[in-house]
Amino acid sequence: MEAGQLPQFNGKQAAVPPADASSIRRIDFDNGWPWTMEKDFASIGHDDNHRTKHVADRNRAVKVEICIDDLHGAMVAEVQGVDGVEICSALSDGGLTPSLGLVRTILRRTRRIAIMVMIRARPGAFLASPDDLCVMLSEIAAFEALARDEGRSIGFVFGVLTPACGIDHHAVASLVAACGAAPKTFHKAFDLLPDLPDAVGTLAGIGFTRVLTSGGAPTAQAGAAMLARLVKKAPPSLTIMAGGGVRAANVGALLERTGVSAVHARAMRAAPGQPPSTSAEEVEVLLRAAKAPS
Repeated sequence: MEAGQLPQFNGKQAAVPPADASSIRRIDFDNGWPWTMEKDFASIGHDDNHRTKHVADRNRAVKVEICIDDLHGAMVAEVQGVDGVEICSALSDGGLTPSLGLVRTILRRTRRIAIMVMIRARPGAFLASPDDLCVMLSEIAAFEALARDEGRSIGFVFGVLTPACGIDHHAVASLVAACGAAPKTFHKAFDLLPDLPDAVGTLAGIGFTRVLTSGGAPTAQAGAAMLARLVKKAPPSLTIMAGGGVRAANVGALLERTGVSAVHARAMRAAPGQPPSTSAEEVEVLLRAAKAPS
């Protein structure tokens, strides 16, 4: 790509806001997702080559988030009309905290997607030593400062368990307090808890706004019955987000069976000899299937 040239996906140019934070409009969260005023979409909506206005207007009832580990994934999400992204590093290890540089660049080059940042200090079991907790708290503080500097709002994704697979209340309460009013997602460590319906109420009381889960099963499809129970159990302040093997081919049936209002997917494709990367085509068909009227 030539210096200064904007990235394109399927012939569509990605919008890049100015680097000056004072001229980047602020995105405010409503129940964990940012929605913009119509005037903020005006320039996008009048661009026949831009997809986001068209996709966002089709059906806002179901939110679609994709998990990304690079700038390319964020730009695909921005152009294709995804509602939000979860930014991670080391997806092969289940996702770890991303770099400040990656998050800063994504904040500067996107306008409309919700930004959720993974906070996880190391791979392996979802435990946190006192040192791990100090690192995680420092990461939250650093990302919060970065978001303020860039004039954007972000949320955080984390979860800490005890060796007995219970919620580590001390660690989780500390992290929730550090996040302040930012949206907070308890990640798929949730699926290791012994009583998922009971945990939903507990996490809502602690201050989480979303739970990412496959219903305790290897995939969201396999855990559909439990997901439906969790949706009924969750209070209005907590969104149940289905994740785990979510694809365009199964998302419609999953939504019908569970009643979830949000789904999480990777939407990646691997070229021969290359690691998997976010695919604009996979994202497009996923959105079409998830947003289609029921």
